[in-house]
Amino acid sequence: MNGAGGVTLVLRFADVGVATYGSLRVVGDPARTVTWVWRSRT
Repeated sequence: MNGAGGVTLVLRFADVGVATYGSLRVVGDPARTVTWVWRSRT
């Protein structure tokens, strides 16, 4: 959290060819993380 009482979010993507992975997390609180996977339909 910053001095103003807010939170900092980090959004990440990784394309590994057969799937794309994503995550959204709260900095400093690893328990507050959401992850997902998009699989390619080729």
